[in-house]
Amino acid sequence: MNAKTLHEWEQKHDAKNQTIKGFWESFRKWREEDRYDYLDTFNGKLYEEFISVEEKSIELIYNFSRVEAFVFFTVNFFYFDKEIGTYSIEFDLDGGSIR
Repeated sequence: MNAKTLHEWEQKHDAKNQTIKGFWESFRKWREEDRYDYLDTFNGKLYEEFISVEEKSIELIYNFSRVEAFVFFTVNFFYFDKEIGTYSIEFDLDGGSIR
């Protein structure tokens, strides 16, 4: 699969937006379910409006043990201008996410 085909696959399956949405869902779930870890991580001072999410990469990976190919879409997330992590979703070639 060449870069153009991979980009077309991303647009068809909306992988970027699905990954960003998945990040926010996971972030909010973590904040609600493990509040003490959340507060400890950000010293109780995290302001969600200062978090931004940007695309990082899209990768086609063939896994020999599973004899299948998958697409990983990864985003970076920032607090103010400091990168604080990445988040990825694995997709099958039909566009279904495998979380």
